[in-house]
Amino acid sequence: MGGRRAVLGQVGAGGLLLLLAALAPAFRGCDGQDVRPVSGLLEADWTWLLAPHAYGLLAALAAALLLVRWEARLRALEIALVGWALAGWMALAGFFVLGAEGAPGVALGVASLLIPAHLAARGQGMRWRAVRALWLGAVECVAWYGFWIALEVAGGDSEALLRWGTYLAAAASLWLLVAGRRLEALTPRWRRGPDG
Repeated sequence: MGGRRAVLGQVGAGGLLLLLAALAPAFRGCDGQDVRPVSGLLEADWTWLLAPHAYGLLAALAAALLLVRWEARLRALEIALVGWALAGWMALAGFFVLGAEGAPGVALGVASLLIPAHLAARGQGMRWRAVRALWLGAVECVAWYGFWIALEVAGGDSEALLRWGTYLAAAASLWLLVAGRRLEALTPRWRRGPDG
């Protein structure tokens, strides 16, 4: 139990860091002002920036609940995590199709739809699915910020548009990715049969 508690603490800390990155400047807007993802709460133009940070909140809450009640049935939390992963990957697929023109964007979009498909496999325990969905959400955030950073680097613009908040969110996403994978390794995958 000690190893799982430590990893859940790491997942919670990574989720909180990703949530707090919403307060940091993410990029420079067209008017030359820094844009923070939290401004999506007040301005409709920036609501799309909130998704990874909302996932950070969900990951931190999930880690806290799992830390306190690992043995309890948390069906609503498990369903929420799986639903978030599926919805997030569908949104990411659309982001890739619209953001990367031509065949690469379509290929990334199709791959994004196939990645969470294994969550529907039979015989897996719901807790493992929830933990896998937690990890897939982190993969999604890494892909989101990786795509942003790759576009910035590929653009070769002498004036960088991305600000330190984007790199902080990318680092928090990587942290969640590693901690989520460690948690998945500590979680039984298959449902127990009637024999126990």
